[in-house]
Amino acid sequence: MIKSSKRSSSNNKNRSGIALLITLFFVIAITASIGISLGQVNNSLEKISGGRFITQSSAVLEDVSQLLKTSPEMELITDATSLNLFLTSAAIIPFEVESLRVFIEMKSARGKFNINTLADSVKLQQEFEGYLQRYNVQDGVYLIDLFIDSIKGKQELYRSDLFDYMPWLYREGFVDEKHLKEVIDFYVRSRHDGAIYDVPWEKVIRFGENNDTALDVNYMSAEMWQMVMPQMQIDSTIELADHLEVFETLEDTGFTPDELNAPEVKIYNLGTYAPQITVTVDIEDNNESSSIKFEYDITTKKGKQFEFNI
Repeated sequence: MIKSSKRSSSNNKNRSGIALLITLFFVIAITASIGISLGQVNNSLEKISGGRFITQSSAVLEDVSQLLKTSPEMELITDATSLNLFLTSAAIIPFEVESLRVFIEMKSARGKFNINTLADSVKLQQEFEGYLQRYNVQDGVYLIDLFIDSIKGKQELYRSDLFDYMPWLYREGFVDEKHLKEVIDFYVRSRHDGAIYDVPWEKVIRFGENNDTALDVNYMSAEMWQMVMPQMQIDSTIELADHLEVFETLEDTGFTPDELNAPEVKIYNLGTYAPQITVTVDIEDNNESSSIKFEYDITTKKGKQFEFNI
């Protein structure tokens, strides 16, 4: 049974208070700020019949981004515990402004494996193939070839026939779930192997820059732990994913230094504090809706990888 180390109760109490203040001030500030901006937007659009919702959505996104950058409460997030308490308290922030219903969701952006790093290591490819075998995928080698061709950019010689049939596909790395699904669907058509759909892609895969290997153990799902620690029993991976204490060091997970330094584990860049969060802003207004997602780095105060669905 995996157990985390004990914490000082007074230290936890202080940090809980800090996290609560962070969340409270942030929610109040963001609600007030968005309300002011939307009032200005609506006044400017009174005589314009079209484009109101798109403009309102843009205003909400701009305010959320600005609040993340300028809010002094965000400066208090400096370690694994304060980040965890903030994300737990502010997991979903719902509110209404004018006629809009806004839902802001914030979660760690480093709880999943970055598939765009798969081409960097033969050992990693071998471990990933072993993970696929858990779901009875028939030709993991071919699937990995398809993935690598989708990551490494334009090549004189490709490892698969993917671009013979789909020459329009982007080749510099996976950009989102839709892109990944296109390649998976091609694998199914080529190998007639539907087992690939049983792999919990949404729980283990993210889409980051090719040099971004970080994995935060505080936000890994049981399925992600099964990828990193394939020798573990499923019950143990579930317990790790559901841990109540924050892992401030890797040893807090209950693994020994030898286990953490095993070759099959060392290929993953495990850590306990990654100050990158995924922010999703869902906006509804009568029959219109939009969803905007981006990654925000708390340390550098920069957003990137913006996705718009309107």
